[in-house]
Amino acid sequence: MVVFLISLAILLIIFLLQILYFFGFLKKAKIFKSLFWLIIFIAVLIFIYLIFLQAKIWQESSFSRFLVPPYKPFSFVIFYVLSHFGMNYLISLGAALIFLIVSISFNNFFQKRFFEDEEPYLGSLAIFILSYPYFLYYLVFVLGFGLLRAVFIYLIKKKKNRLSFYYLWLPLAIFTIIIKIWLIFHPLN
Repeated sequence: MVVFLISLAILLIIFLLQILYFFGFLKKAKIFKSLFWLIIFIAVLIFIYLIFLQAKIWQESSFSRFLVPPYKPFSFVIFYVLSHFGMNYLISLGAALIFLIVSISFNNFFQKRFFEDEEPYLGSLAIFILSYPYFLYYLVFVLGFGLLRAVFIYLIKKKKNRLSFYYLWLPLAIFTIIIKIWLIFHPLN
């Protein structure tokens, strides 16, 4: 639950920065690219800390001290922490990097027709922070909302209009986390 609330706080702060950028209080949009890499770096540091913390906890116990060196290789602790605490984020990191590379490549190939320069970083950041499997729901929300918006605009204006996801990435990620937290307290039984 704490991880969800921290994720929500991070997304709200970045959304606030996006609003400040929109109103001209923030001059450089490159901050979103830097924030993406900074948050990944911090997540890696947290997992390294968890690895050493788990090793220390096991070392202190008379029973579990056999799970750390010299009895077992340190890689056992690393794989334990990754499989129990980090696998969802490892999967979402892979998905975020794939999304980032593909969206930047397609955008450059089509002369930046689809995204603003920082937009792939906003989408990738949301994918990473939401973690697996929630980023899959998020992508469904983004595509569904984008499709509904395009149909609505087409029906109202009677013309095709370019659809920008620029201001959808973070609000829909925040919405996904709120739904995730709500489902924890109100399971669908």
